[in-house]
Amino acid sequence: MAMQLCCAQCFHIISCVNQGKSQAETFRLLKEVYGEDSLSIMMCRCWFLCAKEGDKSGKDADHPGRKPTARTLSNVHAVQAVLDTDRRATVRQIAAEVHISRGSIHQILRDDLSMKKKAPKFIPRLLTEDQKRIRVDMCRENLHQCKDPLFLWSVITRDESWFSVLEPEQKCKSLQWIAKGEPRPKKAMHSWQARKTLMEVFFDDQGIVHLEFLPPKMTVTSNVYCGILAHLQEVIRRKRPTLWKGNQYHILHDNAPRHKANHTVTAMMETKKHTVTHPPTALILVQQISGCFLI
Repeated sequence: MAMQLCCAQCFHIISCVNQGKSQAETFRLLKEVYGEDSLSIMMCRCWFLCAKEGDKSGKDADHPGRKPTARTLSNVHAVQAVLDTDRRATVRQIAAEVHISRGSIHQILRDDLSMKKKAPKFIPRLLTEDQKRIRVDMCRENLHQCKDPLFLWSVITRDESWFSVLEPEQKCKSLQWIAKGEPRPKKAMHSWQARKTLMEVFFDDQGIVHLEFLPPKMTVTSNVYCGILAHLQEVIRRKRPTLWKGNQYHILHDNAPRHKANHTVTAMMETKKHTVTHPPTALILVQQISGCFLI
């Protein structure tokens, strides 16, 4: 409201100047019209002189203030040069190198360079250009195979997991006869981590095809995996006769060394097993297809 009154009085002063009235007459008219809300004599004199000099806009002139001494173009370029050298530089380090305050560095980064500091996100692996190209080629090949509506449902994929194997002795079987005064017998507690066994499972869209537990403390090597594939082939013949007759199933496994060993590749070629090409250094394809089957 006060701003509107001030602007209205400014235009009245301009009108009085156009009518040829004096400064005293203008101030007296303002007092009669606005009373206690009228401008002071000094403000009235200031606007009267401005209007007489030709400024009839009724607005205050811009006040640019003191010129910036830190946020100059040269300092902006200097900050940008520091960041081009080291993206992890702190505000304190940048301020020490450019020789301006940290507050000015914050303003330059935020307002002039529109930059903010973020932590890098974790990804499974940084791929080279050749690995990226190979991955694209393999994905295109798989997409071409997926044009067949029955391709995805002919895929048999695998997974593995470690399980703790412990058969604790029942308390009733561990009871012993002792005479009066003899100490109570003792037995050591078993650790659930003491014995583990590895489980290999193969499944498709209809469910689990083959499940095999390895002996304790045994890991999957190329020879062991070839034996598991031989068992899988027999199970497919019994459980999936349609896929077996036309040799239409495809084995999908990741790029673990035991899956890419020469012995494994030779065994699969001899039995004419089809495999789904898997991009290098990637577990995403197996996880996505596994999730599709589980859904």
